[in-house]
Amino acid sequence: MSEKEEEIPNPAESTHPIPAAVSMAGSTSGDMNNFIVAREPESWFNSLIDQISDFCSSILVKETRQAIKSRQFFSTFMLLLALVIVWTFFALSPARDSYDVDSLGAFMLCGFLYILGIPLVLIIPYTTFRSLAEEYENGTIEMVLITTMKPWQIIAGKLGSAMLQVLIYLSVLAPCISFCYLLRGVDITQIWYSIGGGFVVTFGLCCLAIALASAADNSRVIQVLSVLLIMGLLLCAGAWCGIATGICFEPVAAGQRDMINLLISGPILAWISCAVILFFAASAKIAFASSNRSTMIRIGVAAQVIIFAGYILASAVTFGFDKYLFMFASVLAMQYLLSVGTMMVACHAGMSPRVRRSLPTSFIKRSLFSLFVPGPGRAFLFTIGLAFGLSIVLAMFAIGHDVLDVGFEIDIAAINRASNTFGSIDVELSVTAIATNFIFFLFFFCITFLISRFFAWRAQTRKPFVIEMALIPAVLVFIATIASYGIAPNTFNSFQAGFDVSQIFNWYRIQYFAGANGISAVWLNLLIIACPTLLMLVLCIFFTAPELAESSVAVPERILEEKEELKRERIWGTEAHEETIDEIFAAVRPDTE
Repeated sequence: MSEKEEEIPNPAESTHPIPAAVSMAGSTSGDMNNFIVAREPESWFNSLIDQISDFCSSILVKETRQAIKSRQFFSTFMLLLALVIVWTFFALSPARDSYDVDSLGAFMLCGFLYILGIPLVLIIPYTTFRSLAEEYENGTIEMVLITTMKPWQIIAGKLGSAMLQVLIYLSVLAPCISFCYLLRGVDITQIWYSIGGGFVVTFGLCCLAIALASAADNSRVIQVLSVLLIMGLLLCAGAWCGIATGICFEPVAAGQRDMINLLISGPILAWISCAVILFFAASAKIAFASSNRSTMIRIGVAAQVIIFAGYILASAVTFGFDKYLFMFASVLAMQYLLSVGTMMVACHAGMSPRVRRSLPTSFIKRSLFSLFVPGPGRAFLFTIGLAFGLSIVLAMFAIGHDVLDVGFEIDIAAINRASNTFGSIDVELSVTAIATNFIFFLFFFCITFLISRFFAWRAQTRKPFVIEMALIPAVLVFIATIASYGIAPNTFNSFQAGFDVSQIFNWYRIQYFAGANGISAVWLNLLIIACPTLLMLVLCIFFTAPELAESSVAVPERILEEKEELKRERIWGTEAHEETIDEIFAAVRPDTE
């Protein structure tokens, strides 16, 4: 035996305990160079940190680092500090006009919110748009997509960087806002509304900016969208100033806070839900055409409809049932679904083999989840199903008002002593208005679906969410409304006048008469609308039939093996994923026979 062999200890004869994590890579000889030491089990805290790090992705770190080191952030930050200092000295100066000690805190808070609107409403959303648009301009978006990061992680990284900048700017003004609380005229509710409102507004604007940037295919489109975004942000800045003024100088009484919270919760929920849908749309736009890019968007739209129905019920219970509430809710929901549905159906009809592997196979799964699968035909039926279901729910709310035992009272201050004035005639008018809105929705939606099929037939690429297609139903409704008043201008004089044949496609006027006079006043007009609508619906279903007939395909054996390999790698780590438990122990305690 040579000296080299004598220096190598034999694992079987060693008196020292050998860790069970020692394995042999390929050989059963005693060569220590082939031994691999497995990793020690990590603690739950380290495992949680690793999961959070993987969830955030490297895009968040890169975008945050670039944003913090940029000249734009430094200039905006220094400008913010300068404006805060100047405004503080001006607000506290005894020489300023209209010096009122009782409203000094509200006056200072309003100025701070105006200053905060510069980065939150203007700077951060636009820089978020540019961060994704530059990926398209520089041609680096393809390089980012071929990494292991998923599309939603890329969008979440850019959005997370924007939200971190929001926290930095809020931390700068937090001491100043806290100082306003020490003065008169400001309570904790106003401070909470101002900080929370700023965060929510910026989140929605950043999601909108990312969605617009994801729709940019070339430099010309990016320039046009940049101009449109700047104009929209300037309008939002004006709206933010109005919101800030209302928060600071219109305090809410203690007895009305629940009512005000319910009123403002509706726009806030709508804003956040639309932002989430735009986030899913942006993730789908940058994803590969072979992936499933529609399911999350449709889940978001379905959740939004459910939230809307719950909000209408809560409003009816709180303020009382009224036919105009159901009329407004119905027409608003139908026109929103008309726009969103048109954007969802304007995609290519083809489905990749990767998506077909995920199609539901059982009858129950096909019944519940088939319409969430990508495809314009499924999107068409999905939107109609949501509209019909929401109309039924609103009609049930109107019919079941006696069960809830609440009524409508014009004087909001006397809600607690309100009497039930929502009678049977109001139920009939509400249901008639809801049915009228659904019929008009179906009429315009079938037209836009047929138009979208024509454009998709000429297109060669698959798009999950075509934003510009929302202009088609808006233009159709606008032309039908303006043309009706142009043909019969006397209808402007009185809304109680009878119908002319020119008013047959005027959605707003017919639904108003349906809610004011009942089914007897509009049944002939609805019948004329329903006949072509039924014919177009049959034609649309004919176009969707081939898509619904597509069945699931089997997953190739190669893909199953790759998934099993990845699963073993996650369990055993990157170094020992090719060995089982028996192989590891056989390497540690080799057979002595």
